[in-house]
Amino acid sequence: MPTPKRRYIKVVLLSVVGFVVTFALLLALSHPLRRNIRITYESLLAKSQDTPNSAFPSVPTTGMSVLQRKIITLTKQEYDKKPVSFDSNVLKYSQNTKEAWCANFVSWIVKESDHPFVNPNSGSWRIPGVNTLQEYFQSTGNYHRAGEYKPKVGDVAIYLKNRSHTNIVIAVTSDQMTTVGGNENGHIKINTQKYQYGSEGLSGFGSLQ
Repeated sequence: MPTPKRRYIKVVLLSVVGFVVTFALLLALSHPLRRNIRITYESLLAKSQDTPNSAFPSVPTTGMSVLQRKIITLTKQEYDKKPVSFDSNVLKYSQNTKEAWCANFVSWIVKESDHPFVNPNSGSWRIPGVNTLQEYFQSTGNYHRAGEYKPKVGDVAIYLKNRSHTNIVIAVTSDQMTTVGGNENGHIKINTQKYQYGSEGLSGFGSLQ
């Protein structure tokens, strides 16, 4: 008959063996589990970042200024590249900084149109923050509250009501505007909406000329 000491040793040994077997099984399963989790995550991310399918709208440029025509040309060129966070095009807008890039996209387009911003904090052409972008336009006397102003092609739309965002106006009708914006679901997208105050969070516009 085994002594209590032997029974204790046997229990300990069985426990150790059980732990080792369990650990080995977890190691064997961990790689495919991580892979499956990663695939599932990437699939969900791809679905959440809906790829823009619509063609860039035909925008008549007759009567536009040189600056307005440059903005139309540049926004179309960048839209057609279909950049997505954070590919080489997106990092170009943000000077290789991985951050929310809607204001970086606007800053880059304006710079490439030979009308660069001057960041009040750094002196750079790039203004990455929407609030700072609004303050910049206010300081230059070029900010207009939505509802009190009809936007023009090339204006920078600023959204601060319920969200922080910015994009560029490329077409205007009697009561609506069409915009091109970066970092909209991780892409550059085209949207049409009313330009009244509060529409989609719209606060105002910055004019470039």
